[in-house]
Amino acid sequence: ATIGSRPANSLRASTKDATAQAQEKRRQAIELAERRKGEGRGQAGRRGVELVRLTQEEILAEAAQTEIINRASLEQMLRVEEEKRKVVVRDRRTSGPRVVTKSTREGDSVRTYVTFTDGPLPPAIDDVAPDYPPQVKCAVTGQPARYFDPASRSPYATLEAFRTLRGERRVRPSAS
Repeated sequence: ATIGSRPANSLRASTKDATAQAQEKRRQAIELAERRKGEGRGQAGRRGVELVRLTQEEILAEAAQTEIINRASLEQMLRVEEEKRKVVVRDRRTSGPRVVTKSTREGDSVRTYVTFTDGPLPPAIDDVAPDYPPQVKCAVTGQPARYFDPASRSPYATLEAFRTLRGERRVRPSAS
């Protein structure tokens, strides 16, 4: 059977080209991997670290050199830290009025002192606190209201008062 002008089992030329390119890429990747493996084996002796047993005298000489290097590094680090400490010191004097607070523990309680320095006291300190607002009462029962209905804009105290405000009448099932 033929499809159009070509047989049914044949491929388009572009498909054949793409397949050939993919196979060539795979072949090159495999060759590269094999070359790298071969290079790795051949250079193992050259690249690797050769371990040499040091004598006690050589170990002590190396330790003495390391100590000298470490001491120099420590001295340099301490100099840098000392310079930083000198730079960070700032004059924290303030001018003008301030509020200073100090807390002290007396037994189980903590007492905080507030001191106003270098200026007049704020006039609000001598003011008397305003009275508490009157307690809102339930629109239905007259009890102190704990809730507020946003739909009717009325305060209420109980569920029954809420249902009354909303106009709902539910009959509770009897406990029989």
